[in-house]
Amino acid sequence: MTQQEEHYVHFVSCTDSLNSAWRILREIKVTPGSALITAAFQFAIIEYAKPYTISFGTAGRYKLDETYVPSAHYDLHKR
Repeated sequence: MTQQEEHYVHFVSCTDSLNSAWRILREIKVTPGSALITAAFQFAIIEYAKPYTISFGTAGRYKLDETYVPSAHYDLHKR
C-alpha cells in the first residue's frame, strides 16, 4: 500500500470513529436513564480519541491534526 493509500485509509477510519462517537452520544441523549449510559459514554470517548492517537502504517505514522478541533472546544478536547 502506498503512503497516499494509507493516508486515505486513516482518514476514512478517523471519519468512522468520529461518526461512531457522535452516534453514541446522540443515542445517550435520547435514552436517558439507561443502565448502559456509563459504558456507552466511555466507549464514545474511546471512539473520539482514536483519530488523535498515532497509528503506524508501513509507509508512515498517522494522527489527525488537532487544528481540526474548534478553538471553543479545545480545552474539552485536551481533557
